[in-house]
Amino acid sequence: MFVFENLKKSILLSLLVISLFIFTNRADAEYFVWEDPHTGVTLSFPDTWYMTSKREDDEIIRINAPGAKISANCVVKHREDKRFLIYPSRYDDAIQKIAYSKDFWTQYFSKHDNVKVHLIRDGAGFAKGYASYIIASYTTGYPEVYEERVSVAFTGYYAGNNLIGECSSSKEEFPKYRDIFLSVLKSVDQDKINHELLIGEYENFLGSNAILYFRDKSKLKTEQY
Repeated sequence: MFVFENLKKSILLSLLVISLFIFTNRADAEYFVWEDPHTGVTLSFPDTWYMTSKREDDEIIRINAPGAKISANCVVKHREDKRFLIYPSRYDDAIQKIAYSKDFWTQYFSKHDNVKVHLIRDGAGFAKGYASYIIASYTTGYPEVYEERVSVAFTGYYAGNNLIGECSSSKEEFPKYRDIFLSVLKSVDQDKINHELLIGEYENFLGSNAILYFRDKSKLKTEQY
């Protein structure tokens, strides 16, 4: 009897340890962090979602929600845009408003029918760049299945790169996925290229009181500038 009780306690203890291990690891694995090896772009998404085939050349990742009645998905796109590299980074805000605002979204959604813009704003942030965002509804057609969908999307400009993040679902399911969509889009990030300070971490030689001392060609006299 004593041996049986000890065996019973050992089995219960083992089951308890296994259960704790399973649930602990499950809690730690609620979100999956992904990084693109070519662009350095990262994002996180629920570990119940899964990556699927890319549909366009500029896509770096496409993910789908599990078991969605009509597929809910998110996609991140990367495009190089070297047109504005001649301008200092302090003009990125203005560049976004010129190049990545209403006209950009008009072109972006032109492949769909019955497009209706519910909200569009400039001055947002996406990854490291200045961005605009939009909420739009539309209908898809050939070669996709016909359905009414709603998208929330961001597009931003940073250091010669344009990032686009879009999450969409059927019109009926959008309220269900809205918070998850925003969480995925908020997690998108990219490598830092521009320093927040104009001169970086160096001495401010651009300041009004800055003086540079140097030797003239004869090396016999020191001049200042």
